[in-house]
This record gives sequence, structure tokens and C-alpha cells, in this order.
Amino acid sequence: MGGYKKVRQRIDTTTAINDITLGTTFAFRETTDIDIEGPTIGIAASVPIGGGFGMYGSYAHGFMDTKSRSVFRGDFGVFDAGSTPDFDTTYNVAELGFTYTHGVERLMPHMPLSAATAYAGYRYQRISTDFDQPDTQDAGDVTEGFAVGVNLSF
Repeated sequence: MGGYKKVRQRIDTTTAINDITLGTTFAFRETTDIDIEGPTIGIAASVPIGGGFGMYGSYAHGFMDTKSRSVFRGDFGVFDAGSTPDFDTTYNVAELGFTYTHGVERLMPHMPLSAATAYAGYRYQRISTDFDQPDTQDAGDVTEGFAVGVNLSF
């Protein structure tokens, strides 16, 4: 399977700096918009266990680019730091869990569904950005946890 994924993040940070020589505090707010996008390729499988129950698993890898733009607002006014160059980013997601499919023979006759599948599993997603600079640490963002849902087949 293949696809295209786009992730948008907005990070707001408020900072105050004490200037001892001037005897004052400068406060500013930084807003950073991050866009991560690119093609993905993956594999998915499901195995019936019996009685409508089954197991499923999936894995996908993405070849993405990350762009970001920061704007500073504070006592000094507004300063737009501009956009960064594109950084290479990898995307990995895996999910494993159980399913239960309620087949068409048990659904109400007036419903246009052929099947309804409930699933529950565990999902792990990691986005890793390579800043390609010797003094800059690469960034990673991990999202993981239980996933539940329903797939309807028409």
C-alpha cells in the first residue's frame, strides 16, 4: 500500500529574559509552524482466528521533508525569522491488534453495509528529522498508545 501523509504542528513558547544591566525584563512569544509531508509505503495483514475474531498488523515508512517558520512577538515588536530549508525526515508507524467482524448476514436488512469491523490495538509512530548540521541534535517525535475504531464496508 502507498499514500501521502502531512503533519502540521504549531508550537507556542513564552519566554522572559532579565537584563541586569538595564534593570528590566524582556518578554516575548515565539510561534513556530512546522509542516512535515511526503510519500509513504507500507504493508498490512490480517489473520482470521474464528467466530468473527481476528488479528491485524500494519507497518508504514515515509520519506518526508520538514519545513518550519518562526515568528517572535514581544516588547520589541514582531520579528519574522523566516522559513528553514527543507530537512530530511523519516516516518515510521506500526500497529498490532485484534478485530471482530460482524458479517452481512447478521446486519439489519435495510443497512447498505456488507460488514462492520471493530478493532482494538496498539499504535507506535515516530517522526525523525535530520537537521544535517554538526552541532545540532536531530529531533524525534513519538506518539504511541492504544487505538480503537470501527471500519464499515459498503
